Amino acid sequence: KPAPAGPSVGPLLSTIADAIVDSTGRWLIGSTASQDSGRNLIAIEIQSGCTTTLTELPGDESSPALSADGVWLFFTLKQGDLY
Repeated sequence: KPAPAGPSVGPLLSTIADAIVDSTGRWLIGSTASQDSGRNLIAIEIQSGCTTTLTELPGDESSPALSADGVWLFFTLKQGDLY
């Protein structure tokens, strides 16, 4: 029996930059534009399509990377002319 369909993330996928997939293949992580705070990092559970906001900092968060054990998330933060 197929799993129930999750929310439609098609329109959201077209706005994601710097996307990576975690080592388990469960999560897609990338940056997407926010109305209030530049670019934020989000995670999309690939099977369900459910999204989780990971960052909401002033400025632009981009270039996500995961540690080898998948515990730590690294990213670039740009605030004005500072990285």
